Amino acid sequence: MCAKVTVFDAINAINQYTISNSGGNLIVKVLDYGAIVTNVLFRDRTGRQLDLVLGFDTIDGYKRADNPHFGSLIGRVANRIAGGRFALNDTTYQLALNDAPRHNTLHGGLVGFDKNMWSLSHSTGDSVTLELVSRDGDQNFPGTVKVTITYTVTDNNELKLEYSGQSNSSPGSKSTIINLTNHSYFNLNGCTDPQAVLALNHTVRMNADQYLEFNAEQIPDDRVLRVSDVPVMDFTGPKFT
Repeated sequence: MCAKVTVFDAINAINQYTISNSGGNLIVKVLDYGAIVTNVLFRDRTGRQLDLVLGFDTIDGYKRADNPHFGSLIGRVANRIAGGRFALNDTTYQLALNDAPRHNTLHGGLVGFDKNMWSLSHSTGDSVTLELVSRDGDQNFPGTVKVTITYTVTDNNELKLEYSGQSNSSPGSKSTIINLTNHSYFNLNGCTDPQAVLALNHTVRMNADQYLEFNAEQIPDDRVLRVSDVPVMDFTGPKFT
């Protein structure tokens, strides 16, 4: 059985794929535009179905200039590249700066992976695999790379994301850099209940003893700090925030 497919936006021929586990307790919806996770629908212990991620109801929201990358697959490089410049194999590459007022390249540049149409590679009832080929020179990154992302839901009510990035290995092809992530915003209260839309009663735990400080450009500097020395950053035990 394949993932259920609906037309999310007929004008732009954007499809939405729906996958679910066997009990229907976890349902996830993904667009082929930006490989965006639009919904993570979970049935809680009382039987209520909650949508655990933020998003938009129409494609116009996802294409807005001020969209904070809701649910998107971010690439070719997530986060910031200082000055939009990096060196690889004795060559320096300058990318477009799109992090105003800072002077960096953010989340892959002006047209990152989150603004591309992805192709369906494979689907079942509980998984969908999308792929994208980013050519040499895309956003001025070197080398051609094929990226795949597989979203899978399990009967343990897990959502698994498996990324793969493969560069062109033919003679004369260029090496590249890649750093992928998903940019979903979670609210375990559920985003469909107006009374619970604020995520201010969550308890957070992170298995991290250290963190990197960053400068005014939001680029990590040379300082590696211990969370135990900065109580506001210490989430090694359950912490209400």
